[in-house]
Amino acid sequence: MAWYSNCSSVLRRWSALTEKPLPDEGFASFADKFCTESFQIRLADPELVSILDGTCNAGLKADVLGGKWDSASPTEEQQIEAKRQAELQQLFDAKPFAEGSQNLTLQMQMRALNPRLAAQEQEKALRDSTFAPHGQKERMQDTAAQAQARLASMRLR
Repeated sequence: MAWYSNCSSVLRRWSALTEKPLPDEGFASFADKFCTESFQIRLADPELVSILDGTCNAGLKADVLGGKWDSASPTEEQQIEAKRQAELQQLFDAKPFAEGSQNLTLQMQMRALNPRLAAQEQEKALRDSTFAPHGQKERMQDTAAQAQARLASMRLR
């Protein structure tokens, strides 16, 4: 018997997706028998599939065993928002507006995901810039304004 077979949240999420019995021998055997349905389940709840096929990380396994894993799978909108937040966090960590960084692609991606945060980061980078003479700061502001105008024009199309 699999470690997850007595976890109510796993059972509830499985039952929300299919009426077939929870696979004791893992998700691969289920996928072999029910190809189309397994594909739909994989798309609908990738975390559940990672638990069933044994590829989930230790944190997720601990949450399941500890009863802290949600018994309802996230909606498509929640999954999209989580992905957007993760992408925004990666951009924030990359510090695209930091002094010396001229990565306009990352700057524009951040502006597209969260214009307010991008503006705050750009202002902070300009304030914190100790080596840039006044003229260079103005050029950086002009470059940022041009990039923002390009982004705005792309949204209008």
